[in-house]
Amino acid sequence: MNDGATMLRERLEDAGYFAAYSQLGDGNFRSYDWEKMAPALPETTRMLWHFFLLGAKVPRADIRKLIGESALRFLRGHGLCRNHGRDISMGPLVLISHRELVFFAEQGRDPAGYFGEDTKALMTLLPCHGTGRCLVLYPGCGAAALPLVTKGGGHCDFAEGLFNKQLIEANLRLADSTGPGGFPEERIRRGKNPYDLILATVPSLVEPPGFRLSQVIAGGRDGRRELQRTLALARKRLAPEGQLLAVFIFFAENDSAKMRQRLEGFLGADGLDYSLTICSKHLMEIGVPIHNLILSAAASSGGDAAQAAARMQRHLKHLRYEAAYLIKGRFFRQRRPARHEIMDFSDLYYGGWTF
Repeated sequence: MNDGATMLRERLEDAGYFAAYSQLGDGNFRSYDWEKMAPALPETTRMLWHFFLLGAKVPRADIRKLIGESALRFLRGHGLCRNHGRDISMGPLVLISHRELVFFAEQGRDPAGYFGEDTKALMTLLPCHGTGRCLVLYPGCGAAALPLVTKGGGHCDFAEGLFNKQLIEANLRLADSTGPGGFPEERIRRGKNPYDLILATVPSLVEPPGFRLSQVIAGGRDGRRELQRTLALARKRLAPEGQLLAVFIFFAENDSAKMRQRLEGFLGADGLDYSLTICSKHLMEIGVPIHNLILSAAASSGGDAAQAAARMQRHLKHLRYEAAYLIKGRFFRQRRPARHEIMDFSDLYYGGWTF
């Protein structure tokens, strides 16, 4: 039964929680914005806002009164709350919405329930028709699969990478609480049957020897380790007419022609057809978001921050990684003649998928 999930959504909608959240933009994930808006909210909405977005400790009796016993039981039954004597909190979890979907995500340095711009980018690739069996790799909070779940039919398996089973189960129930049909059967395991659809937000940041980046972003020494694993799994597990939908970063020279040569060489012997969109290019320069992210990740990996940043710079230079290319891709079982398509906007548009 989904009574608790349904009750939670109804109470939050009645209190204007989602109406206030929508003012900040779809899928907003910035605590700064939430803190700035909080003082302007009505008392009831403000208390829910502090509890579900700002990590506040709130008396258990007050939350029970605001959302109802069954909704509170839903939260506690999925291990989403933390006890603090008579108070409870959501800890690092936040309740957000994106594309009319409602789900929990996790903040922090190495979040098991990750949600980010790459997840949003992956969701733009989802087919509008039924998908049968779906495998979600590196699932984070499971948001990428939620549009499929709400359509009913089929089921999703979740495997590979860091994830929180209870969190994903809670999000599946939230998605289904107002959707058609009953709660879908999901098996969070590695199955043996072929998949009609595989989804992957591939960790693809460079991780030189001696560094230890978050599992959410680390892609090995050249940034391509997890992409290789994802493609290898797709070759084994895709159904004859299935497809892999993936988003990833591909590092290469600033020259886009050289980048395409590298990319085609990397994918050439893979045994999969592909249709890729290179959304944009971010230079490896101070001030550019992706470069700043890499340096901050290196600096926080331990030891002297300045030395770590300098080592990362040398490693990027050694690999001739002058730019990061943001790519959305569809991969299929290879046909004859092979289908290798690349639509490259990298020299035309800076945005498209940001950090």
